Amino acid sequence: MWYDLCGRRLNVRSDSRVRTRFAPTDRRHRFAHGTHGRSTMTRDRRLGVALVALLLVGASAFGVVSVSAANKTVAGHPDLHASVTDNEFTTGTEATLDLYVQNDGVLTQGGAAEYQERVKTARSTQLSISGGSSPITVHTKQYPAGNIVDGTNGPYSIKLTVPEGTKPGTYYLNVRAQYKYTGAVNYDPEQPEYVDYQQTKTFRVPVVVRDRATFSVVNSTTNAQVNQRGTYNVTVKNTGSEVATNVVAEATSGTDALTFGSTGQSASTSVATWEPGETKTLSYSAAIADTTSVRDYSVPLHITFADADGVTREANRLVSTLRPKPEQDLDVGHVDSDLRVGTDGNVSVVVSNDGPVAIDHATVRLATSDDAITPQRDEYALGRLGVGDVATVTFPVEVSDSAESGPRQFDFTVSYKNQFNDSQQSDPLPATVPVAAERDRFVVEPVNGTLSAGGSGTVRFHVTNNGDRPVTNVNAKVYADDPISTGDDEAFVSSLAPGETETIAFSFAATGSALSKTYPVSMDFQYDDTDGETKLSDYYQVPLAVHESGGSGGPPLGLIGGIVVLLLVVGGGYVYYKRR
Repeated sequence: MWYDLCGRRLNVRSDSRVRTRFAPTDRRHRFAHGTHGRSTMTRDRRLGVALVALLLVGASAFGVVSVSAANKTVAGHPDLHASVTDNEFTTGTEATLDLYVQNDGVLTQGGAAEYQERVKTARSTQLSISGGSSPITVHTKQYPAGNIVDGTNGPYSIKLTVPEGTKPGTYYLNVRAQYKYTGAVNYDPEQPEYVDYQQTKTFRVPVVVRDRATFSVVNSTTNAQVNQRGTYNVTVKNTGSEVATNVVAEATSGTDALTFGSTGQSASTSVATWEPGETKTLSYSAAIADTTSVRDYSVPLHITFADADGVTREANRLVSTLRPKPEQDLDVGHVDSDLRVGTDGNVSVVVSNDGPVAIDHATVRLATSDDAITPQRDEYALGRLGVGDVATVTFPVEVSDSAESGPRQFDFTVSYKNQFNDSQQSDPLPATVPVAAERDRFVVEPVNGTLSAGGSGTVRFHVTNNGDRPVTNVNAKVYADDPISTGDDEAFVSSLAPGETETIAFSFAATGSALSKTYPVSMDFQYDDTDGETKLSDYYQVPLAVHESGGSGGPPLGLIGGIVVLLLVVGGGYVYYKRR
């Protein structure tokens, strides 16, 4: 709606109203703090702006003022500047540069607050960063910054590398900002109409390369094994041109598989003075988890030091590697056993140290979950076992009568001291041990097991050692019940090797009322085993046959013997006479 200077309304047709787009009038905005690219505005829009300007001039000449044009338009533009913080680096550094963008938005015509913010905001901002003519390598080449509002925006983290050998000095990075903005907003009486532009602006930000101490990792070693602790040594060289003092070097772990010092995640060591070109070895206490695999683990080193001016500095980022030694490999093999149900036996095994390091004060322990099998001695000392060394140990084991024959699992555990005198223990090392079925310790067989009723005599028996080990001081004793009685009821054998047989004799008598049949006679043995333990065997039953005597059961054995002797004498004389 248009009015003259007297307040009278002018009849201006609505379809002849021109939509206006206002461009910034402050020429300094386009070129300050960098070079602008070309703003885009269509030809018809420029004609519209020119037409509105003519109308305003004409209206002013004729005393006509547009309230809409005076109060319903907001105009302005962003004004961007770039800056950086903590921009001092040393050669050979991989670093992050924090970039900030300051927007000092300009408002050339005020109005509604929401539109004022719009005209001062750089929208959809894309930052492009390059090293320009400097030797600095920029890794973050593009950064989508989005909307840059009035005020300070950022930081935008830029990754870069200052190559080794870069000379000290100040270098500049090129930062190009491409963005959109609204130059003007007409917001009455219809929906708001925006006049948008695209803009490009370039900045130069400084990066300072200082001449100071720099460091590089030369080598790293460790004697720490999986499931043990050890020392981690990192050899580092001062590759810079200045001396470093009050150096603190912190090693950090990024995994639960590796811990340092008492805190677990990091450990520090210090160096008083570190000359240029000097190499030093930094040592840390490290521990390796039992679930860790043998591979390289990254260990960042964070070094702070005082420079020549006494100012505390952070060194270039260093990363070393730690590769733990394998877990101690201990094994048992060559299992030998003579175990048998109901007897004592031995289990022998060979313990081997397969490395990677020697162990000291080693002991091996035997355990079994079978209650019917009891080790008589369950631990042996092995002493020192070097890499590749073996030791044979023998455990005496008692197998009760209630045990079952067949294979049984025995577990062997090796305990030892490592190089730090820490107590270590292997996992249980299982071994399968056979247990043979039960059998008699002795075999007893009669040689002449007969008597006559009412007579007496000496009966001989063969006794065989049926065991797997020799026995000594074997005392045999017989027991008989009526009608059989014993006279000399004991016999002695000094020793019996496995499978060896000896003959023992006892005197027996049978009453005259004894029937002609086989009677059982009992016998047992008391003996010493190879461990020097005296044992008593079970009872053995052997047969003894009784025959009836002549007449009242047959002539006595003495009479029969005399007749046999007489016949031999007579027969011998007859043969002698014939030969003559």
